[in-house]
Amino acid sequence: MSELEWLPRFFTDVKVRASAGLVAWGLLASSSAGQATWTELVPGTRPGTRMGHAMAYDAATRTTILLDGYDPSAAWLADTWERNGSTWTQLAPAHMPFSRSDHAMVYDAGRRRIVLFGGTYSSTWFGDTWEWDGADWVDRTPAVGPSPRSDLALAYDSARGVTVLFGGTNGATKYGDTWEWNGTSWTQRTPATSPAPRSGHAMAYDASRGRTVLFGGVTPCSIGACAVGETWEWDGTTWTRRTPTSNPPPRPETALVYDPFRARAVLFGGSQGCGIPCYPGDDTWLWDGIDWSEVQTPQRPLARASHAMTFDETSGQVLLFGGQRASEVALFTLDDTWQLSRPLVATSLAPTNGSESGGNLVNVFAAPLTRESDTSATFGGVPATIVAVRSDHVLVRTPPGAGTVDVVLRNSNGSTTLPAAYSYVSPTLAARFGNVNVGLGDRENVLLVNGNVGDLNRVMTAQVRELLYVYLLAPSSRVQSRDVVYAWLGAPDGSTLTMLPRGLGAMVFPTPFAGSVPQPSAIGNTLGHHSTLGAPTFSSSPAPSELIRRAIGPRRPVTITFQGLIEDDGSSIPEGISVTNAVILIVR
Repeated sequence: MSELEWLPRFFTDVKVRASAGLVAWGLLASSSAGQATWTELVPGTRPGTRMGHAMAYDAATRTTILLDGYDPSAAWLADTWERNGSTWTQLAPAHMPFSRSDHAMVYDAGRRRIVLFGGTYSSTWFGDTWEWDGADWVDRTPAVGPSPRSDLALAYDSARGVTVLFGGTNGATKYGDTWEWNGTSWTQRTPATSPAPRSGHAMAYDASRGRTVLFGGVTPCSIGACAVGETWEWDGTTWTRRTPTSNPPPRPETALVYDPFRARAVLFGGSQGCGIPCYPGDDTWLWDGIDWSEVQTPQRPLARASHAMTFDETSGQVLLFGGQRASEVALFTLDDTWQLSRPLVATSLAPTNGSESGGNLVNVFAAPLTRESDTSATFGGVPATIVAVRSDHVLVRTPPGAGTVDVVLRNSNGSTTLPAAYSYVSPTLAARFGNVNVGLGDRENVLLVNGNVGDLNRVMTAQVRELLYVYLLAPSSRVQSRDVVYAWLGAPDGSTLTMLPRGLGAMVFPTPFAGSVPQPSAIGNTLGHHSTLGAPTFSSSPAPSELIRRAIGPRRPVTITFQGLIEDDGSSIPEGISVTNAVILIVR
């Protein structure tokens, strides 16, 4: 009886349940850091000059929506604009809220709607609730809600799935109330502690810490109104006054948005020095949850107040439009578009090696990312194919190459290099690393022999008659999967093995497959008969498999290679099969 003949038979003794974790991929640190700066964008078409308008990014349509505002030369505006990451387009929805300024808008990610509340028109204040569904404005005003007001602030609490409203004014009274909108009704919250009544403040939800951040505004005081520079946070139960070491100067009519890539709230501009006189600011500040820090940028927008900002996920940047250029006495409004640019920075690759013949899927983790059409990558100076751009990484298919090469990623935010980040290896060696995570391209160690995968070449050793067991984990992309594990005598060698492309990876087997030895032998099979390999049919549970342990392994020195195939759920690739990693066992 040959060594391979007893392989299926020794998996009839003791069952073992797979329990080992997957090997984590390390990060390749990028040496580029770069400096943030404001960059003016000059589109051919854009909204007209205005102040007191509102903007919100619609993640469902990947566009920024701007509504209304006030222009001294044209009074109150009534228009809806859309920006797709590069171009402003005026829309013509079937329904529109009444013309207004100093209203507030925020995107409800849970319901995929932009929520609008309040605003003012001449001496009229609004208490209506509207939502933008991606194509039209819908009046959602309930019977009970906040009183009519302008100069309020909204933020969407994604952890609790509610839009938070605080403060505002009706011209005579400033409010200090807290309300929450769940998509159907407004509920007033009555915390024991709250900020003082105010208007012209700004709010943003810090998703990294689960807090709504409030800054600034104008509060009632002995001279009528006083600008404040307070920082408050709402956790869904109570308001907490924060006392940072550094603080932006007091101001109303500012703008505050959360940048998820920086994990910071970003504040720009506003009316500083109010009381009297008021003058607009051009300073940029970041809030990290503990302290404010001013950002010194090489260039910046003109000083302004009553502008609008949002975080544009399409470009991965903070976007600013318009505002009031001078004091409240001389209203010079603006129509410029700016973004707070962060240089493109790549941080890591997964996997970090692949076949010299190319065609491997690789994740390039980087930010800020834009569109597929705006993205390119090279491996050793040779263009790679962009497969998809995700929120935090670009999925590419590698070109052919050799040796260890630099990886360069480019988009409209710049260029970034990971030096000596990717290594080309022979197709036979590349196959040992397995590629079974559908759609992500991560090489996963799902096949384990004696609980591990060996050294960097996937080679491990054991003693004659030593315990031997093999099991297969489920890929991280699936809970379970049909599978087959094969074994054959000897180690992979490019001169004697044939590589079969399957799914996202490659399978290496002895040549030829039939009529001579050695032959692959299936040791566990839930895929049934595999015609290409001539595999017999065995029955076992899908991965993670309960495979079998043999207390006494091979009785003489031998080299055995184990490798598997896994069914790709939903794969469009013929046969829907991916390769697992290979493990080469040398029994001494």
